[in-house]
Parts: sequence; structure tokens; C-alpha cells
Amino acid sequence: MLMHYHNNMKLRTSAGFTIVELLVVIVVIAILTSVTVVAFNGVQQRARAVAVGSAVTSFAKAAKYYKSDNGKYPIPYAGTVARACLSADAAQYPAAGSFPAGSCEFENPWGSLSSYDANTMTMLKQYMSSVPQFPITTFENPGYFTSGFTMRGIEYYYNSTYDTVRLNYMVEGRWCPVGADYYDGTSTVSSNNTTRCYYDLK
Repeated sequence: MLMHYHNNMKLRTSAGFTIVELLVVIVVIAILTSVTVVAFNGVQQRARAVAVGSAVTSFAKAAKYYKSDNGKYPIPYAGTVARACLSADAAQYPAAGSFPAGSCEFENPWGSLSSYDANTMTMLKQYMSSVPQFPITTFENPGYFTSGFTMRGIEYYYNSTYDTVRLNYMVEGRWCPVGADYYDGTSTVSSNNTTRCYYDLK
């Protein structure tokens, strides 16, 4: 009996793993891989959001310095409401998908288009050692308000009627970087896991 058991062990050892054991190993490897991928994607997502948040902070400081010297914030163009896409140059907002070249937001609830404005950037560059580089991520129709909109990059928003000056932007995930606020409470968090944030300059 003992010899028979010993022979079976020798046969099993020489035969290698059983199918069940191999399946268990494959399942474990698959689970570990999926967990690693999810964790890595989460780290990348937060890194992009932090980079955008850092750029927003730099633009906000420049706008505040401009106001300190000029008694008012930069105004992109004449009008009650004025918007401008911020970046080192218009090339950072190339034509892509449904975006016209130089634009960062359109089809918003007010039916307006936000475009790069060299005049606004000239005013801000006076107070910046360098213009920050940041990742441009497109958020197609995230379901903000009822009509939705498409956005990428950072938008400078000026409204003289409500005495509002802020920087609008979108981030992946359900949080805004430190120092920023949600644009409109919980309604900013859309079904595609993006959040609209703003930095209030007033």
C-alpha cells in the first residue's frame, strides 16, 4: 500500500501540474493583472488632474497680479460675457473631432464657443515666468445641465453682469484638485466619470 502511494506521487511529480492547478494559477494571474491595470490607470488619471490643477493655479495667480496692477481682471473682448481658452499658443487646441481649431468649449447651455485669445494670454504672460504645459483631454458631451457640452483644456470666463471671473476645466474622475471647487454641486459629476471644476477668482 505504501509502495503504491509512493509510485503515484512519483508519477504525479513527473507529470507536472494538473489542469485544475493550472486554471487556478491562470485565474490568480488574471486577477492580479486587472488590479494592477486599474491601479495604474487611476494613478495616471490623478496625475493628469493634478497637472491641469497646477496650470489653473498658475493662470489664476497671473490674473490676480494683473488685477493688482490694473484694478481689474483681464477682459478677453468687449461684452457682458467673455471667454478665452488658455495655453501657450493656439496650437495646443488643434482641430480634433468635433472641435474647431483653437477652441476649448462649445455646445454649452448658452450656445457659445470659447476660443484661444492671444490678447488675454499677452495680459497674463506679463506675470508668468513661463506658460504651464498641461494635458489636453477631450470630454465629449458629459451631460452637464440638460443640453451637455464639449470641453477640453482651461477656459477663462468673465461675466460683468454677475461680477464673476473664474477658470473652468474638466477632470477625469469624481474629484477636483485641491484649491478648486465643483462648478454646480453634485450635478457636475456626469455619467462618464468626469467632473467640471472651477477656480473662482473673485
